[in-house]
Amino acid sequence: WPNNGWAFMLSFLTPVWVVSGFESSATIAEEASNAAKAVPFAMISSLVVATITGWAVIITIAFCMGTGVIDLVETPLGQPFAQIAFNSLGKNGSIALLVFLWFSSICNCSILMVAASRETFAFARGKKIRSAYENKTNRNQITAPFSGFLRKLSANKTPARAVGFVAVCTLLEGLLMLVNTIAINSIFNLAIMGLYF
Repeated sequence: WPNNGWAFMLSFLTPVWVVSGFESSATIAEEASNAAKAVPFAMISSLVVATITGWAVIITIAFCMGTGVIDLVETPLGQPFAQIAFNSLGKNGSIALLVFLWFSSICNCSILMVAASRETFAFARGKKIRSAYENKTNRNQITAPFSGFLRKLSANKTPARAVGFVAVCTLLEGLLMLVNTIAINSIFNLAIMGLYF
């Protein structure tokens, strides 16, 4: 990279995923019993556990990479991590590890769906959102898009419409992967970089 500062920032793209998401417990604080103690404990303990285990995983990957970085990037498997796993664990071990990671990713996405739909429902339930540009003299509020539709609960008292809305938005964003991988990677990288600012 010609810019060392930018290269340094990009080096945090992988480890930042390890320590992000600990605030998700705050999004479901209303449903927690003894939330004043349980939510801060959940946030701090998940951050500590994720930091320790994430550090161990990243160090392990770094030691298992070897020195042929170009070979890893140009692997016929298509994913450098899959090649690292294959080189270190063999065929059966790498398949088992990648299936476990795939399952963990599915579980992670379902938790993120709960958090995003909960926040969507909260904004829709509030009906009004203060403008980001408001000042003390101007208390203008704007109506949340689709709030009338999204704030309604289903027969079993769940925000099914908010969940469906988040799922459709996620699916539409995911379809960018079929159009252009550079576009979806740019969105992912912008989201990660947004965690720093």
